[in-house]
Amino acid sequence: MANWLHTLSNYQIGFLIVLSFLMVSVMIPALIRYKLNLDPRDSIAAGADESYKMFITLVLVMIGFSLVQLQGDHKNVEDLVSREATLNLKIASLLTRFESEDANQAKATLAKYVQSIVDDEWPELQNDRGSDSTAAKLKDLTKAISKLNPQSNEQDTIKSDIDVTLTPVVDIRDARIATTRLYLQTYLWGSLSCFLVVMIFFGWFINPLSRMVFFVGGVTLGISMLISLIFILEDLYRGESALLPTPYLEIIPIIIK
Repeated sequence: MANWLHTLSNYQIGFLIVLSFLMVSVMIPALIRYKLNLDPRDSIAAGADESYKMFITLVLVMIGFSLVQLQGDHKNVEDLVSREATLNLKIASLLTRFESEDANQAKATLAKYVQSIVDDEWPELQNDRGSDSTAAKLKDLTKAISKLNPQSNEQDTIKSDIDVTLTPVVDIRDARIATTRLYLQTYLWGSLSCFLVVMIFFGWFINPLSRMVFFVGGVTLGISMLISLIFILEDLYRGESALLPTPYLEIIPIIIK
């Protein structure tokens, strides 16, 4: 269900979530109260009104926590991707300075590896896994670099720098793949869901009916839009707001130059 929703645009997702919340919290209960002429007692309505306001605060607090976490996840992964691209570009620069046929072949292998991240691995991140093809190209890159045979002190220094840089490239790739499992914690979703259910329940008993429609409707509209934002941002690699492999695309022309 969630994966299907991420095939829609952000506006479509927002519309579906907002409409669903409005139907449950306002449209259906208001229609039932109007048709059956249900009118809660003043004491019940007053208590429901105060409780509703309290749970609005609780819901907004949980939404705030959730959005802060999701924004932090996006920023951390963006930094990780930028760092990985920078390290690959550094390896390309070192291979150029090495000045040998083996170094040129290793640089071509590096270009294929980075291109594979974009073409093969990035789509696989939507399925919470890496690409076997990209892993194979990384293995080819490691072998190509291991074949470098320094013929001077300068080349020996460059080879050492390449080896030192290659290790974090492998580690960061593993870390990037692990980010596919970054989602909002279960306890946050659970707490937010409980607060929402209770808030909606109390909203049904607010009097008069006209106030219930406009007050609850306005609150529901705002909160459901924020929840839409949480849903859109939660998955790092799906939907219109998914992270893009832009840093890799920017360095590929530089590597093959």
